[in-house]
Amino acid sequence: MKINNFSSFNTKYSSYNKNSFHSNLKTINNNQVLNYPFEYSNFLQFKGFIKPPLTEHDYKQAKEYLNSVINTDSTNLFYLNELDLDKLNGIQKGIKVFDGLSMKDINFILNTRKTFLLLNRGCNNNCSHCAYMANPITNKTYDRISYEDFNSLVDGIIELRQRMDNKVSFNFGLGTFLDSDCMNIELSDKNGKIYDYIDCLDILDKLDSTPPCFDTSGWNPESEMHQKRAEKFVNFIIQPKNNKKVHIINISINPYHGLYAKSAEAAKKLQFEKAKNYKDMYTKRMANVLYTFTPLLNTNIYIGVLTRAIPHKNTKSGCDDKALRTIKKDTYKELKKMYLKDVDCGIKSREDMEKYLNSWSSLLFSDDYYNKIAPLGRAQELFIDSGDNNLDKRINSALKYAKTSPCDLEKAINPNGQVILICNDVSIKTNLGLNFENKDKETKPFANQVDDYIFNLES
Repeated sequence: MKINNFSSFNTKYSSYNKNSFHSNLKTINNNQVLNYPFEYSNFLQFKGFIKPPLTEHDYKQAKEYLNSVINTDSTNLFYLNELDLDKLNGIQKGIKVFDGLSMKDINFILNTRKTFLLLNRGCNNNCSHCAYMANPITNKTYDRISYEDFNSLVDGIIELRQRMDNKVSFNFGLGTFLDSDCMNIELSDKNGKIYDYIDCLDILDKLDSTPPCFDTSGWNPESEMHQKRAEKFVNFIIQPKNNKKVHIINISINPYHGLYAKSAEAAKKLQFEKAKNYKDMYTKRMANVLYTFTPLLNTNIYIGVLTRAIPHKNTKSGCDDKALRTIKKDTYKELKKMYLKDVDCGIKSREDMEKYLNSWSSLLFSDDYYNKIAPLGRAQELFIDSGDNNLDKRINSALKYAKTSPCDLEKAINPNGQVILICNDVSIKTNLGLNFENKDKETKPFANQVDDYIFNLES
């Protein structure tokens, strides 16, 4: 989601700094909380951090209300936000993952197509255009959701639906990443068993909602673990029963990956042999991705090859549209070499090779998103002129947008269950959180995260 124009808002607003918000602050449990009179009153809970525990009477009243508006014999579905959420409050009683949340809170978090359940936080690709300024996963913070907490959310949603006789729909599809690569996503349980992205897809499939996307910038072909994981994913997803467990598969090819960025830097220093070595490492890496994903071309799964670059005239980084064209040509050449080896070994026919090369060629060369990189996050450093787009103004705009249209913002659920609002490359804490077992653990902050104040969904 890209929101670049806030000129239509007439709300008076102060620029972001620690001293400009005192008139909007109050203290709850020694926390400073930023309060706003939201317009979307049906979506938000107005009781702050402290909510009275739900009783059996609350649950019975919610069921009575539900029965009064829903015909159990009808096949008609209601969307959650079509119901009176105050009267429905109580239906969630006893569902552990939603403990402490009202139905307005639950609706705000989940009843949207812009909610991301961040299975992992962190990425090793070190891309210089990353809007989220992703850093590698570390042991210093809690960067992976536990297998138990992941299941508790999915099971909680299913149980909540069942309590509403499966006649109320959440209009949502959970994304599974923002600042991570799907090929590296893994969870572990209390016993240390590792679960990869395929296991996550099987669990998410129980929700019968919009399936997640799968995005990757590739992996080190010399890594036996990652290569086997990629092959396992392909063999899984090409099965007809699994085709619809992902919405789209995106392969990102660009001159901003850490390997190619090293090539461009070496070229600037006139270290041409070193630059070529890094470039070759990157193009062979991406050719291996296309080669490994070749069986996907025989399915109806939508595959996107995302090729992005800043026009040469707008950047001095050496990572530009000219570099992208070279990368694509060299990747294609490396891919053809791999296919020719298969032909020589009798693994593929020459007709199959030509068919696959034509398919990848149409994806590689059909479109270039030269103007699709915004000067946000790390990418801001790549532009000669990023315009009137400094961080203070972006934070100011994000908070203004959160004030006027909070339900239109992307929402991220951290591995510890904390809910974050996302506006471009700015993130805003909320006081909402799922009742995960690991809710007290510290997750790494987003880049450009508003840490000084917790955004309070209160009227």
